Amino acid sequence: MVATFMADIEAVQIQPSSRDFLSWGADPAGYYSTKSTYNLLKDEGNSITEDSNYKIIWRLKIPPRASAFSWRIFKNRLPTRDNLRRRHVELPSYNCPLCDQEEETAGHIMYSCRKTRHLWWESLRWVNRGPKKVEKDVSFIYTQCKLRSTNLEFCTDIGFLFMQRKCDLKHPPGDEIYRSGTLSMFEVDGKKNKVYGQNLCYLAKLFLDHKTLYYDVDLFLFYVLCECDDRGCHMVGYFSKEKHSEESYNLACILTLPPYQRKGYGKFLIAFSYELSKKEGKVGTPERPLSDLGLLSYRGYWTRVLLDILKKHKGNISIKELSDMTAIKAEDILTTLQSLELIQYRKGQHVICADPKVLDRHLKAAGRGGLEVDVSKLIWTPYKEQS
Repeated sequence: MVATFMADIEAVQIQPSSRDFLSWGADPAGYYSTKSTYNLLKDEGNSITEDSNYKIIWRLKIPPRASAFSWRIFKNRLPTRDNLRRRHVELPSYNCPLCDQEEETAGHIMYSCRKTRHLWWESLRWVNRGPKKVEKDVSFIYTQCKLRSTNLEFCTDIGFLFMQRKCDLKHPPGDEIYRSGTLSMFEVDGKKNKVYGQNLCYLAKLFLDHKTLYYDVDLFLFYVLCECDDRGCHMVGYFSKEKHSEESYNLACILTLPPYQRKGYGKFLIAFSYELSKKEGKVGTPERPLSDLGLLSYRGYWTRVLLDILKKHKGNISIKELSDMTAIKAEDILTTLQSLELIQYRKGQHVICADPKVLDRHLKAAGRGGLEVDVSKLIWTPYKEQS
C-alpha cells in the first residue's frame, strides 16, 4: 500500500520545468538519516527548546563555571538524588539532605527548599538594581527554572512581591562592626546563625570550585561586606575565618559577588582581615592551600603594604619588625620579598635591598590598592567563647 501511494505521488509533476523530489525536513540538505530522526524526536520530547533565546546563558558576563552550572540545571544534568535513583544508585534516603521534606530534585534543591530560598531573595535584589538588559536576561533564566521545577508556588511574581513587602530583614544577622560612608561590615557567628552561614557557603560554591565547607559552620565567623542605601544593606562579598586557629589563619574563604567585582572590594576584604589580626595582637595568614587567583591577590596586597613601609622607613628594619607592624606572617613576608628579589646576601647575612627606584617599579607593577579600611570606624573586640 505504501509503495502504491508513493508511486501515485511521483506520477504527479507540480513544476513542469523541474522534476519533483522527496526532501526530509529534519535535515538541512533534505536527506533522511537516522541521526536527524533521533534529534527530531528528542527535540519534540523536550519541554525546553534550545532556541536562540536559550543561548542567553552563554552570553551573560559571569564565570564560565556558573554558566555551565546553570545549563546543567536547565537540562536536569545535576547528580541529584532523583537522578541517582533513576540510574539505580542505592542510597539510604532520596529526600533532600537539607530539609528532609521532599525528594531531592533540581527544582527542589535550587528553588523550593525552605533552606535555599534566601539565595533567590538576594538574587532578586541584584535584578532590581540592574539595567533593563540584565532584568530581561535573568527573567528568561528564571522562567526556564520555573519550567524545570514541580513545586515553585513561592517563586511566582506575586510571591516575590509579597516577600519584598513582608520581609523586615534589612541587613545580615549579627553585629555591625564597621561603617564608613555607604560601606558596612557585619560579623555573623556561624553557631548563632547556622542557616545563614550555610547559605553563604552554598552561594560561594557557585563561584569557587575548591569550596568544601557547607554544614559545619559553628566554628567560623563570617564577615559580610554590604553596600547600604535607603532600602537596606545589600551584600557585595564576605570572608570567613576560624574562631580559633592553631595555624594563625585569619581568613578561610573569600568571595566577591560577580556584580561587584573589579571595584576594589576583594582587596578591601583582605586588608580588613589583617586589621582584625592587628586588633587581636596576632600575626595572620590565609588558609592554605591558596588558589592561583588567591595567591595573586595576596601577593599584590603583601607587596603594596611591605614596599610602602620600606619606602617611608629610615634605617635598618628586620623581618620581625615588618611582621609586628603589618600583622603579616614572617614566612609570607620572606617569600614576597624573595619573589621581588629584594633580599640579598651580603657579608655573611641576608639583608633587604630597599633601592627607591626598584621599590617604585615593583609598586607600579602591583597595581592600585583599592578601597582603604578606615581603622577609626572599626568598632570590634576579638571573639571570646561564651561559657
